[in-house]
Amino acid sequence: MISCREKHRDFFEISRLINLNFDVDVIVAKSISFISDRLRKRVRIYLLDDRGDLTIKQWAGDYRQELHKGIIVVRTSIVWEAFEKGEAINITDEAQIAEFDHTLKRRIRIKAIIPIKYKDANSSVEEKFGVMVIDSGRNGTAISQDDFFYSVETAELIGQAIARARFFNEYRQMRDRLSLIQEERIKVLNTLVHELRNPLTIIGGYTKRFPGIIEKLYTTIEPEQRNTYLDKLLNYSKIIAKEEYRIEECINDFIKLLEVIDPQYRMSVAPFSLNSLIEDIISKVEPLAEIKNIKISYYKKDIFVEGQEEGISTVLSNLIYNAINFSPDNSRITIFTKEDDENVSFSVRSDTFIPKQHRKRIFDYYYKVVGKEDKGTGLGLPIAKLIVENHKGTIKIISKKDGNGKPFTRFIVRLPKKVV
Repeated sequence: MISCREKHRDFFEISRLINLNFDVDVIVAKSISFISDRLRKRVRIYLLDDRGDLTIKQWAGDYRQELHKGIIVVRTSIVWEAFEKGEAINITDEAQIAEFDHTLKRRIRIKAIIPIKYKDANSSVEEKFGVMVIDSGRNGTAISQDDFFYSVETAELIGQAIARARFFNEYRQMRDRLSLIQEERIKVLNTLVHELRNPLTIIGGYTKRFPGIIEKLYTTIEPEQRNTYLDKLLNYSKIIAKEEYRIEECINDFIKLLEVIDPQYRMSVAPFSLNSLIEDIISKVEPLAEIKNIKISYYKKDIFVEGQEEGISTVLSNLIYNAINFSPDNSRITIFTKEDDENVSFSVRSDTFIPKQHRKRIFDYYYKVVGKEDKGTGLGLPIAKLIVENHKGTIKIISKKDGNGKPFTRFIVRLPKKVV
């Protein structure tokens, strides 16, 4: 039997361990080592895993057979039943096991089953972490009531330690996540400044030439010279329009990135017409397509999908804008839609080709395919992928040559009709 002095010393050591350590494995291992040494019995700890199973986590004492991590408690066993009821039982005490169903007919090797749990004093919410099983020692003797109560009190301390450790770890993860978000925001702002500087410089350079060209148009009489100045004005206007689209794309990409990485971001879901959404996006990008003489074909089909319309709009806008931006002049972009009983898919095909080494990284943040031309922010496709995955969907890329040897690239998005 354990003396009061020994009990107090054990409780003091475990309490000190709780205050100094936030590693659940260390806390559990040292705690059951105390119990095993004091009781001279084998002790096992099972904790709930991510699947909701009680899986062996730690053990201590003299074992006749080897125990491996991964052993799961059967849900029809008395061990699982004691865990669910949240009641500690001394199995060698017939009065304590009267309300439990069990099949322990032979000499009982399990002496006690003690749930490991924690009850928040403020909210009165009880959280169950697992169960401690005390087996027979070498002599197979029963567990005394004093030793049983000692084990129950120790299990309560283990429950407090696990609750405290998990709270600290969750706090640390949240702190690290917020720190990463802050770093990401700074990186986003720095990149935004860089990305906006180039198009603004280009726009400024060409708009400064406008007054001189317009003045020459008014003062020039010869038709040939007037046409030359008009051609220059037209070309400069196209360049400015392209750069303005680029600025708009940069701002939209960065705003959307900051939105989706925000911990408080919540996706609102409602049914909407995919057909109407595509037509709206096409109407917005048509001026840019006209500058490059690119034709956009869309085989209309009225399809409804349940999701976040703004998010899917961002996905489509990025795919269509990229197709226009990277396609050669005088080419074609085709948008397809399809549906079955459970899923909706849409795709954007363009007369472009993306090499394999770029396809592997195309969804990485800040990765740019074109290098020297330095088009885009490198955020559009990663954001699109994140939004699609939030909708429990998939996005993939196909880039190869068709039967006539003509290259093409096709982005395909597949979404469930209903996002659960």
